[in-house]
Amino acid sequence: MDTDTFLPPPLESAELFWNTPELLAMTFQHMRRADRARCAGLSKYSSEHALDAIYRDNPPLEHLLALLSPLAAVPRTGQPNRVEWKFTKALRVADWDRFRHYNFRVRSLVKTIESFVLSQESMLDLFTTMPPGVAFLPCLANLCWEEVDPSTMSFVITLFNSKLKEVELTLAEAPIDSRIILEQLSRRAPELESLQFWTMDTEVNDDLAQSGIVEAVRGLPSLRSLELCAPIFSSALLQQLSQTNLRLTRLWFFIYGPDASKMRVDGKEDRSAASFSELRDVSITSSGLTTFFGDYVEGHQLAFLHVEVDDGMTALRGNLSVVATSCSNLKHLSIMHNIPQASAKALSMDMITPLLVLKSLQVLVIDHSKPPNISNQDIQQISASFPELQHFELCVRAHGMPKPISPTLECLIPFAQNCKKLISIGIFMDTSISPPPLRLNEIVFPPNFSTMLVQYSKIIDHISVVDFLLSIFPAHASLTLSPYSPHLRYVSGPMGLNYPGAFRTVDEDSARHLQEWGRASQLLAGLSRARELLNFQRQ
Repeated sequence: MDTDTFLPPPLESAELFWNTPELLAMTFQHMRRADRARCAGLSKYSSEHALDAIYRDNPPLEHLLALLSPLAAVPRTGQPNRVEWKFTKALRVADWDRFRHYNFRVRSLVKTIESFVLSQESMLDLFTTMPPGVAFLPCLANLCWEEVDPSTMSFVITLFNSKLKEVELTLAEAPIDSRIILEQLSRRAPELESLQFWTMDTEVNDDLAQSGIVEAVRGLPSLRSLELCAPIFSSALLQQLSQTNLRLTRLWFFIYGPDASKMRVDGKEDRSAASFSELRDVSITSSGLTTFFGDYVEGHQLAFLHVEVDDGMTALRGNLSVVATSCSNLKHLSIMHNIPQASAKALSMDMITPLLVLKSLQVLVIDHSKPPNISNQDIQQISASFPELQHFELCVRAHGMPKPISPTLECLIPFAQNCKKLISIGIFMDTSISPPPLRLNEIVFPPNFSTMLVQYSKIIDHISVVDFLLSIFPAHASLTLSPYSPHLRYVSGPMGLNYPGAFRTVDEDSARHLQEWGRASQLLAGLSRARELLNFQRQ
């Protein structure tokens, strides 16, 4: 067969490539920066695509401003161990004309704790020569700036523009008026859809912060997601927000919360005039639950809820009773108590019994640093209460010796029997207690089950544990070491770097158990052919 009739000649293929913008963008996006820079000098056409790839996502600010004028790093005034940047020659109109060939390409900008600082002299030069009525980065859509302080605030405000959709700001521990930056944000970025506003100061000026937030929200009609630090939460703030923006879908008062991207939930819009009528996703401390579900939020419309336990385990039952009464349609519920405390009580069945009425739950995550004081019979009751359950975690990352009453491997059996939609599970267990033997095909997890999350559960002999799991797991299911829940997210950045227990120092027994689970995971993965044969026999 003549392949020439099917394959275009090389010249035609090259022409098709250069005339396909989407393919060009993908190609340049996967190049190294040095290769993009070389392509920028090949031709005018390739230059445009290369420059877009170079400057689109988080270009170094020192490189960006160097397009205006050469920069030099000098010691910061009063902080000789840190540097600031300074223009080495005065700015001219022609410099801004050249800069406009690049600045419109920037779409996202992320500055972490080691923030870029421009000297006060250069900042003044920048502001006095900038063309009036023109945004510094006119197409910037996503902005994240940590540690906003008096030396960087003016520059951060310069980055606000009408194309901004998502903004995350963290104020440093320094005297700074949050109202100024929030007022400028609402005025310059009226189409903003998502705002994360945090402070590193543990003593937040409630009046200033709250009034600034309320005024900002009032000036942002497109705002759908608002994430704030816990100290700002108050009944007065809720009342004002409920009267200001009726269309918020996400409201967080803590740095961790549900990862809504892990689930698909039908968006049932409630166009009533009730406060927070469209709210679906909430993260809040346990001490604020009663206030939150009191006069301002009914709760029946919530699909995602994260509760951070901050008022002790003794109040947990009462707090969760509020959740159970208010949130009848909840799909995701996560509860975190990860601050190691010698006096903290272990989780008991009495504390979580109120949740058993939430029949619509698909994800239930309960994270505690101590092993649970819960029996296999309690676990059976839990499994029978949630027919829609897809993901379940119970103290997976707890460390230390199991309680005298503790789940064992046998607790997996009722989940295999009762939860036919289960995809993943993780429970702190004492696997040194042997489960009852199971006959082939007697009890097996549903075909969609994919993984069991493990970390510090007591395990002595990984071979006998894997032997039991072979009898109850489908052929493709795995064991996954889980330093943090896959169904939670951090407000900014990867969970692995920000989760409090990810790099926790544990006792020798817990460290040894973690190693043994690693061996179990490898052994289970290495038995793939035997498991396929076992699965064939089941059929």
